Parts: sequence; structure tokens; C-alpha cells
Amino acid sequence: MDFFTLVLLIALGLLAAPQLVTSRQPEAQRAIDSLNALTPWLGVLSFFWGLYTLIEVILEIGLVWDHFILWLSWLAIAATLAKLGLVVGYPSLRGVVEGRLGEPGALIARWYALLLPFQSVLAIGAVALGLWGILLQLIS
Repeated sequence: MDFFTLVLLIALGLLAAPQLVTSRQPEAQRAIDSLNALTPWLGVLSFFWGLYTLIEVILEIGLVWDHFILWLSWLAIAATLAKLGLVVGYPSLRGVVEGRLGEPGALIARWYALLLPFQSVLAIGAVALGLWGILLQLIS
């Protein structure tokens, strides 16, 4: 778990649910509007980075015995990053996924449809897990 992953997770969480941010900080609307063009591509980056991190977590399964909380947090961060990245980034890749990938594309479209109703929950969880990960980095 590195600092880049945690910052990416927090940023994606804040951009995935802009209505939650602007309800508490109305002046943040202008900053969010300027980043709206980049948000889908940030989602695509997060999706692939989350999958990569999930593979890393699985390969480091030996940490379960010595650092269970750290490993479990790393797993939750990677899974949330991949899921929220799919929800945010899928609309920009819809044509590629549905047109060229066939069966895997249909599977990704189904995952997107299942996760879409939970976008706000995933966004709040992403911010919370990102802050938890930063805390873990500071104390370990």
C-alpha cells in the first residue's frame, strides 16, 4: 500500500459523489466542475490500478499471519479502488468494452450495473479507507 494509491482513492471518492462534497462546501463546486472532464479517465486509471493492487495483495497473502489488520486494510483499499474506478470510468470505455471484448465485456457491463446504485456508498467508503490507510502508513 503506497501513498499514491491512498491519494488516488481519496480523490476518486471525492469526485465520485460531488453532491456530498458541495452540500458541505458550496465553494468546491467550481473546482469539481473543472475536474469533471478528467473524472472518467481517473476512474479508468483507478480501475486498472485497483486490479493491479488486488493482485499484489493476493501475492502477499503471507502477511496475514503477522500483519492481519494491515493486510485486510490493503485488501479493502484495493477492492474499493477497483470497484469505484469501474463505476466512474465505465461510461468513457463503454464502446470499447461492449463492442470489442465480447463475453468479458458483457461481464464488465454486468458488474457496472450491479455497482452503480452503490456509487455514493463506495465514494464515502473510499474517502474513509484512504484516511485509514494514511493513518496506518503513519503509525507503521
